[in-house]
Amino acid sequence: MRRGQAALEFLTTYGWAIMVVLVMIGALAYFGVLNPRILIPSRCFTSPDLSCVDYQLAAPAGGTATVSVILGQGAGRTVYYDSVACEHRGQSFPGSATLRSSGQPLVQGGAWSPREQVIITCAVPTLEGTAGLKERVGVSVVYQRSVGGFIHEAIADVTGEVVG
Repeated sequence: MRRGQAALEFLTTYGWAIMVVLVMIGALAYFGVLNPRILIPSRCFTSPDLSCVDYQLAAPAGGTATVSVILGQGAGRTVYYDSVACEHRGQSFPGSATLRSSGQPLVQGGAWSPREQVIITCAVPTLEGTAGLKERVGVSVVYQRSVGGFIHEAIADVTGEVVG
């Protein structure tokens, strides 16, 4: 008759230990220590045809949320810009490109030399209200390696804290 009591005491002891561990995990999650958005590093990862110089995700209170990325091209020769778009949470938003040195807009069919950096800007309404959080935005640049040539797409994957 005493064998059941030993088993019950054994299970009760382990039950309390598991309960304490679950309460500790719950407390860490409640206070934000286990928030995966905090643990994700900020980075800008690009395909080989692009190089990421700098980036910013901004969602000012009462303003338009934007993504700005400064890109260099690594194709090794002049390419011809077609279009740019940003993707966030499954939605796509058109963007614009500006030559960094002159401040002139890069229009469809415009030449982008290997020495030139381009500032890509997209208005991304889905970023609004996310100031202080880390978000991930994809930036897609469509171009041609020669006039009338095949269309290529290079992607920059930007993960960073949204500034307010």
